[in-house]
Amino acid sequence: MRALFVDLIARLRAQPVVLAALAVLAASLISFLFSPIKSISWPGFEPGFDSYSLLSLLSYLVLFGVIAAHLRTEAQLRRLLWVLTGAAVLLGAYGVAQRFGIELFKDEALSSGRVTLTFGNPIFASAYMLMTIPLTLALWQSYRTHYTTAVHTALGGALVSFQVFAAVFSLSRGPNIALAFGLIIFIALVAGVYGRKPAVGPAGSIGLALAFVLAMNFVPVPGLADSSSQLGDRASTIGSELGGGLAGRYIIWEKSWELFTAIPWVDNDRYSELPSLPLPRLRRIFGYGPDLFGDVYQIAGGAGEGNGGGALARHAHNFPLHTLVELGLLGLLAYLALIAAVAYVLFGFLRSARHAATPSLVGYLTIGMSTVLAARLLEQMAGKAQISDLALSWTLAGVVAALAAMQAQSTASTVNPGNRRATPPTPKRRTRTNLGRQPDLKGTTILSALVVGAAIIAWWQVPLAEAQSLVLSAHGVNAGLEGNSILAGELFNEAIDVSPGVTVSRLLLVQGLVNAADTDPDPVSAKAALDAAYDINNGTRDRHPTSYRAWQFAGRISAAQAQLDPNLWSVAIHDSQVAAHLNPGQWVSLEQLSWVRALSGDSEGALEAARAAKGLGAETNADAYRTYYLEALLEGQRGNFAASDAALAVLETFDRPNVPILVDEIRALPR
Repeated sequence: MRALFVDLIARLRAQPVVLAALAVLAASLISFLFSPIKSISWPGFEPGFDSYSLLSLLSYLVLFGVIAAHLRTEAQLRRLLWVLTGAAVLLGAYGVAQRFGIELFKDEALSSGRVTLTFGNPIFASAYMLMTIPLTLALWQSYRTHYTTAVHTALGGALVSFQVFAAVFSLSRGPNIALAFGLIIFIALVAGVYGRKPAVGPAGSIGLALAFVLAMNFVPVPGLADSSSQLGDRASTIGSELGGGLAGRYIIWEKSWELFTAIPWVDNDRYSELPSLPLPRLRRIFGYGPDLFGDVYQIAGGAGEGNGGGALARHAHNFPLHTLVELGLLGLLAYLALIAAVAYVLFGFLRSARHAATPSLVGYLTIGMSTVLAARLLEQMAGKAQISDLALSWTLAGVVAALAAMQAQSTASTVNPGNRRATPPTPKRRTRTNLGRQPDLKGTTILSALVVGAAIIAWWQVPLAEAQSLVLSAHGVNAGLEGNSILAGELFNEAIDVSPGVTVSRLLLVQGLVNAADTDPDPVSAKAALDAAYDINNGTRDRHPTSYRAWQFAGRISAAQAQLDPNLWSVAIHDSQVAAHLNPGQWVSLEQLSWVRALSGDSEGALEAARAAKGLGAETNADAYRTYYLEALLEGQRGNFAASDAALAVLETFDRPNVPILVDEIRALPR
């Protein structure tokens, strides 16, 4: 046993990338163990969504581990790269079609001309292409001796043209700046490692791709009057983006640093239903917990990407800051160690490639992955990683670890760049215990079958169930829009049964029950619907106790219940107070609190909450007219007509169909 342990330690020492990946896992596990909301840190704030939960990290590490452990030959490496780049070429081609109004997976084509591919967001699409373009160039350079220079350059340009098109016409400034930076690095590394002449080919391929993009810019786009100026207009805003255009990011970065230094949390003494924060002084060391950034940002009163009152951020839009908040210094150091380990291994291969006589797949791949690392680091200083680019990042980290293992097992100090195949690993020394022993194929087959079966069951119970639940919820929404509330309720219930952890289904069902109660003339059946809605909403609060939306729903439901049973007004006020406490940086929860207090007869408390909502920028939101209506009404009822008229003047500026009716109601108050 001791010998096995010593052998394992020796192997890990030769694998800095694997050691660093284990450090990331260890830091994440420690952060998870001290997380105040493990029900969020384990599967994520919403199962099935992009998140930074421990479960998501484990899935990436499995992918990393399989590649690091089993990728051992150049043939395997070449197949993997063709899968990655081939898929990227197809995605790029889809982006070309999407740009010109051909949409395969949606009922309606986009009219903005921005390419989103299948990622749902143009920024995520370009962030992915940012990595696949250098990989495609690197893979294709290993075939340089198969063609004449002109043919090889032209074919390389064809391979990357669609990808460059998709990246450029995503019109995402951050990833495109990083892509331009990366392409310059790629050419510089090729020239530095192999000389200026070999750099002409990839430079020519990039030039052809850019020429293709420029030519396609002048092709008319359906739905856009002057599409040819769109690319130039977007590029011209880069300077302003670097200057004042990042104002929203600056707000998030400043608040994120405050989360790390000040360690804000809920008032657990006042609201005992909310979770406590163990060991708050050590949170800088191990963070709040995986995927809890959004909750802490909300609790600290963080504003959105625009001005106050915008959407709350669930990511710092900066890799180091986000990691500091969720995983603490341990997590940041672990990720920095992973980056350093990858860079160290790549640098060693670059040095080896520079002294080789001819270029090779490994040498060019090292250049491609070095380019990806540099461009990715730049992009992540203001970006947000998602499932697609995170999975590819961990895949490439696994490739780097596999290359290090191939190097360690070879008889030479590095993989021979002149060979078509990597040097085979040195055979293990036979001992008395394994001398002559044949592989246990039967046992291996059984073990493999068990692992595959367990993976299928896990997939069926988690990702597939979550996807099914969301699809059922979408059908329920459509049924509700068509007026079939009974079918909508059945679909929402089925969605909850399929995957109880998906809170979207619960919230939609709660919304439907509340709407049904509002229009039900029978007090008994209305009360039953409200009671059911409150119980279902409690399931959301149990899983996510710091979700201000769940508490807002609770306050809204209990206020409706209190109109049938006045004894419940204290519950309604309490629920709305908790929602406002959890979301102190936005006006929405305070507006609800003001309404609940007004309905309960507490006009003074209602005015106080309405004024607080105004102070958070409610006048900039079209839905906030109710706040000014309530203020004007309550001030008028108190005889304070100067304040009432001031609120009324703001109310009249809102362009809503029912605003004139509300204005007439206030003007009709006796003076």
